[in-house]
Amino acid sequence: MNVVQLVCAGAGTLLYEPDGVLLRSCLIPANHDHTEHLLTFQLGYLGPGGIKVAVILEGGPEGRPPARTVEEAPLWGTGPTADDFIRMPPPSPSVFLTYARVPSGPVSFRYTVLSDPDSGDGRRGELITEVAGQGPLLTATTLAGVTSRGVPDERGAKTPSSCLVHSWSDSDS
Repeated sequence: MNVVQLVCAGAGTLLYEPDGVLLRSCLIPANHDHTEHLLTFQLGYLGPGGIKVAVILEGGPEGRPPARTVEEAPLWGTGPTADDFIRMPPPSPSVFLTYARVPSGPVSFRYTVLSDPDSGDGRRGELITEVAGQGPLLTATTLAGVTSRGVPDERGAKTPSSCLVHSWSDSDS
């Protein structure tokens, strides 16, 4: 278990696995008065080749029905693949960015990453970060484990937002 305090304009590493997943989060002011913030999650893969994961973000202001989004995130890592030998240099690792608005007042969010299941037993890796508090100070608690649960089939609800970010090297321009 990893616990990180997120403060306005601050970032924290929620999980780091060498040759695996890197998850960071930050709290960014969304207006000049600091009455609203953006809670962001940056998910990257640092291993060889690529992986595909499901990302689920749910939650919001306490006392309101929670928003939920389910996204598929293809991530590529640092190691070269067969295509990279044709179009050198190898790509830099991708980052999957997810964010949600944090209004003033108490909030709670749950950010879940589910890997593809292993063949055979249907078990998959699960990474859960629970974030709670009131801006400009939130507490993020992260747990990694294994589960047999499936990915919810609710793709499309877009209250929180996400996108895949790729950094191109100078030679690609």
